Amino acid sequence: MVTDKGFVRGHDVVFLSRDARSHHQLVMETGRPPGRGSGYGLQQISFQVEQLDDLRAMRDLIARRKDVERIQAVDHGNSWSLYFWDPEDNRIEIYLDTPWHVDQPYLEPLDLGLSDEQIRAATEAHIQGKAGLKPMSQWREEMARLVG
Repeated sequence: MVTDKGFVRGHDVVFLSRDARSHHQLVMETGRPPGRGSGYGLQQISFQVEQLDDLRAMRDLIARRKDVERIQAVDHGNSWSLYFWDPEDNRIEIYLDTPWHVDQPYLEPLDLGLSDEQIRAATEAHIQGKAGLKPMSQWREEMARLVG
């Protein structure tokens, strides 16, 4: 079922899930040109972690590699994410959920050099008044009813 939709990077994007605990299991985006290589087909592979220290550990690990590119930490309001391109040019996301839901797409830079408390406070401050803002627990309850 559609869990969210919006417009980002000049393209329509739709988020889909059949799991009430997961904002999205699949994301579809318009405007991909035909062809091969980076940017075609698969958008990203995502892996969920339990805590911000896991994101920091992965950032530190991949930062030492010469064959990993475009490392970016992002605050999506409903998740904290670390993105990078692996040696085979696949986009990888490592993420964990925040306690909140906001409509997607949404992103702010994420400074993993801050403490957990500072990151949480920064996210909470900048999502105030954003569309769809609610506790993640409420969003999951609503999704559970919709998914059945």
